[in-house]
Amino acid sequence: MCHQSVSLAARVLESAGICTVIVGAAMDIVNHCGVPRFLYNDMPLGNPLGKPLDHSMQRQTLHQALDLVDVATGPVVARTEFHWSLDDAWRANFMRIDLGDGPGKP
Repeated sequence: MCHQSVSLAARVLESAGICTVIVGAAMDIVNHCGVPRFLYNDMPLGNPLGKPLDHSMQRQTLHQALDLVDVATGPVVARTEFHWSLDDAWRANFMRIDLGDGPGKP
């Protein structure tokens, strides 16, 4: 789901007294919407809790998000310690459609 949509829904829920925590990678959008609790996970979009099938990473991210409910006394942006890879090379190719030998590729 879109970071902006989730952030706006969180604001409505918070105004009704329901606690929320947003976990995502689009910090600029979430900060602009002004949510009270945001856990930033520097992963490619679509992977908010971590790498696919890395259950340990996903569980730790979820626990960190839930901990924000207990410890946050005001608006907070926290960060996970996880990285998608050893370097940032994945960023240059993320969401590129001109790579590979698939159908329609040279």
